[in-house]
Amino acid sequence: MRRIILLSFVFCLVFINAQIVKPVKPLIQSKEIPDLAEWFKQPIRIDSLYKEYGNIVINWTDPGLMHSQYQLEWTFVDNVRLQRSFTNSIKIPNGGEILLPTVSTILPYSFRNNATRISTNQKYYRIPDLFDDGYLIFRIRKASKWNHNQNWNLDESGVIKADQIKAVIKVKRNNTNLNWQVQSTFAEEGLRKDIVVYMDGTLRDRQSLTLVNSDSNIVATESFYDSAGRKALITIPTPLFNNNNKYLNFDIGFKAGLARNSSGNIYSSKDFEISNKAAGPMKVEVGLAKYFSSSNPSNQSIDSILPNARGYVFSETEFTKDATGRISRQGGVDSIFQIGNGHEAKYFYDSPPQLELDRLFGNDIGYSEHYQRQMMIDGNGQIHVTVTNLAGKTVYSGMKGESPNQLIALDSTHFALNDIIESQVLTNRNFQDGNLVESKDIIVTSPNTAYRLSYKLDSLSFMFAGCELSCNECVYNLTIDLKDDSGIKLWSKKWITNRTAVCMNFGFIADTTVVLNVGKYTLSRTLSINRDTVNSIVDSLVKKQIVCLRNSGAFEEKNSDVSTDCPLCKNDCEAHFLRKQIQ
Repeated sequence: MRRIILLSFVFCLVFINAQIVKPVKPLIQSKEIPDLAEWFKQPIRIDSLYKEYGNIVINWTDPGLMHSQYQLEWTFVDNVRLQRSFTNSIKIPNGGEILLPTVSTILPYSFRNNATRISTNQKYYRIPDLFDDGYLIFRIRKASKWNHNQNWNLDESGVIKADQIKAVIKVKRNNTNLNWQVQSTFAEEGLRKDIVVYMDGTLRDRQSLTLVNSDSNIVATESFYDSAGRKALITIPTPLFNNNNKYLNFDIGFKAGLARNSSGNIYSSKDFEISNKAAGPMKVEVGLAKYFSSSNPSNQSIDSILPNARGYVFSETEFTKDATGRISRQGGVDSIFQIGNGHEAKYFYDSPPQLELDRLFGNDIGYSEHYQRQMMIDGNGQIHVTVTNLAGKTVYSGMKGESPNQLIALDSTHFALNDIIESQVLTNRNFQDGNLVESKDIIVTSPNTAYRLSYKLDSLSFMFAGCELSCNECVYNLTIDLKDDSGIKLWSKKWITNRTAVCMNFGFIADTTVVLNVGKYTLSRTLSINRDTVNSIVDSLVKKQIVCLRNSGAFEEKNSDVSTDCPLCKNDCEAHFLRKQIQ
């Protein structure tokens, strides 16, 4: 009995639901739908097409109702493609003209594979005028979720007829004496962002203008280069004002004189290539520095809380004094974070210690010369270290040194290794003009670190057997310098070894300890043989020890053809041979 009752109950539910749905059916057959369809099919009429503030504006009228959005499409026909010899012309409403050979054939076009399409629910659209010499042709249609196949008001290809000239506008290339590039990005509902980059004769970008059609404000930034052609200074993106202290809208053509120094002159590399000094500020009354300053004339609520950069609306980059293009120091926005004020980011480069690599990865890691270590000290004084291989890939990275006073130390700080590390730093030998020159960059990652510098040089002697003056010492000129990153000597030692009459192990030993702070240092050595002492030894042997060499028979064996009838000639030859033997 329970199963029968359950089945009957389900049957009743289905029967009742079917009875409820029936009364709704006549509403679907309402006679209003055919009328809406007819309204939807009514064509759109283009009212106006004109230029305004460096833009092309198109307006249209829709006589129908219940539309969801419109699709607008345009194509560009440049003058090069028009292979016709036009002799007549016809005026168009926006003030331009179209040249044509006949009234029935005006302008050939094709939207296929050469058009841009957007969707919008507005009845107008604005396009930046960034085209070459030619014509823009528009077509439009309504789009709906009920019907996506409404016909365009222009065919996909053909020629513009005399009654279709409202869909055409003549365009002309702007800034013909400048190099520029435009990039347009589209989103839904007809949203777009246009970025125009203006370049100099070397194709380096100088000015960049950005326009987003949702707020229609021009945002600009400029780049400046140092004397070596490197991008050394770049301004932050800043909205522009016109002469009436209103936000500059729509026109993204080149803007001259946006950056000026405090004297009112055009900002250049002379304003920031100042040795060990911060770059000069920009004038806040005009251009890029006006927005982030007390001279901002806008009365919008958000502008009242903008930070005041005091003319320093840029970030400066200083490069190393070589051809690598590596960054040495980098500042930030506002005067406090400019280079030379103590809050800039500093970069240092060297090779990591071999022992450090072996500890982390074992002996299979290879030689430390195959890796590069970069240390960056940020504005807070925190040290960041990154080690890369020859391919530029990061091997390991992390933070080193003690935590700055304003920052909280990591929990792993007490696990730091504090044992002494020994390393042979002078390994790369380079001979320059007879001098042995070696140098090594040292990066110190912890403040008040003690470095012990130890150097030993053994003397070199030479002897002539049987001679009255049997032994001579080589006399060396030795210089060891320790300099900081600014070239200031922190420790220096000059040494000239003494000359002795007997052979003895008389060399040079240097052993000192220096305390270094965080930064980069250079340890260098220059070693050479004292030329005056060498010449003195040679002259002494030539004058006093000529008999010793003659008795050994070496001279007679090598110069048997020398005549003994000329003692003076023989003595000169002996002296010449002796110099060759010593040298």
